[in-house]
Amino acid sequence: MYQQAPYSDWLSTIMWIVLLTIFAYISREIEILRITREIENYMSLYKYIRDKAVRTVVNFFKEVAAKKGTKLDIRLLEHRVYNLIESVTFN
Repeated sequence: MYQQAPYSDWLSTIMWIVLLTIFAYISREIEILRITREIENYMSLYKYIRDKAVRTVVNFFKEVAAKKGTKLDIRLLEHRVYNLIESVTFN
């Protein structure tokens, strides 16, 4: 009759532990990739909303300046609006 070596039970146990460790590592890596993708989506959404807000404010001030006939520095206005948004969101 065939007799198993006494170390084969330990070897199979160690192999299972190694496989479970590998699967846990892969699962963790997949979770990290999912979280990274989610953060990237939120950041792109934030940038889109920020740019839309700046365009809306600048266009409004352009209309007001056109009605009043005053000169408006668009770059300065954009810069000030960006700074205002950044100061509110990251402080």
